[in-house]
Amino acid sequence: MGPRECRMSNEAIHDELGRVRVGLRFSGGKEVHFKIIGMHCATCSLTVQRALMSVDGVLSASVSMASDEAVVIVDLTRFEYSKALRAVQRAGYDIYRESVTLTLRSLEPEEANTVTRALCIPGVFNVVVNPVNHSVMITYNPLETSDNELRAIIESAGFRVINVAKADAGDFDVDRKAVETDLRDIRNRLIVAAPLTALIFALEALSIARLIPDALYAVLSFALATPVQFYSGMRFVRGAVRAFRNATANMDTLVALGTLSAYIFSVLVLLHVLSGEVFFRLKRRNNNLHTHWALPGD
Repeated sequence: MGPRECRMSNEAIHDELGRVRVGLRFSGGKEVHFKIIGMHCATCSLTVQRALMSVDGVLSASVSMASDEAVVIVDLTRFEYSKALRAVQRAGYDIYRESVTLTLRSLEPEEANTVTRALCIPGVFNVVVNPVNHSVMITYNPLETSDNELRAIIESAGFRVINVAKADAGDFDVDRKAVETDLRDIRNRLIVAAPLTALIFALEALSIARLIPDALYAVLSFALATPVQFYSGMRFVRGAVRAFRNATANMDTLVALGTLSAYIFSVLVLLHVLSGEVFFRLKRRNNNLHTHWALPGD
């Protein structure tokens, strides 16, 4: 490689490094931790990383799928928590946050701005002040602040807090709560998918025993597979849509493409729009049984 090629190569490397901001430390920046909900693969973490880097005031961002956590270095003079939340949500994911409602002894309408300004602190996503019932609802990042700290800030501003209402009071394990939120959604979808899939296998057994005709088996399997595809499997479809919107692909893309292709083709065959065989029924040819296992949602 000649001097000219080396110079061009070094310039290319320099330009590339100039675009790499992730993982770098900046003097004067504040390190902020977010718990991310909805990541399932390395592509998801890269998508969230790009979303955070697009927010004004973000100096660097590093997202770990293993811990479902984002570490962001921000310039507090420009960074807004609400904008970071919207950026992550636009990418199809979410930031774990908690809410607390503080009831004040008295709160006049003209004092609403005072409360809002007092709560313009790191870790607060949103503040809703309601002078009618003397309440303040605060959405915050539990990795940075707490309901006790927020109460102390309000009281230091000259207001008296008479009640603190917070869901899951006493549970301080943010990691566990974030995981439980995701697992609860998976469990609800599994509760629907498991019995429907079991019924499809039962119908298959009846069809193998020739106790029901293939046509009836195909129609009933279609009816049972539809909620599996579009409710239990909607996590994969949404993940694929997120990936498409962010000009990338992930494991959700593979699952969604496979199941939707089989499902849509089978429906068109069932409606006699296309010729072929549906992928949630049995096929008999020359008295030999051929089974298709591409059931949507599998």
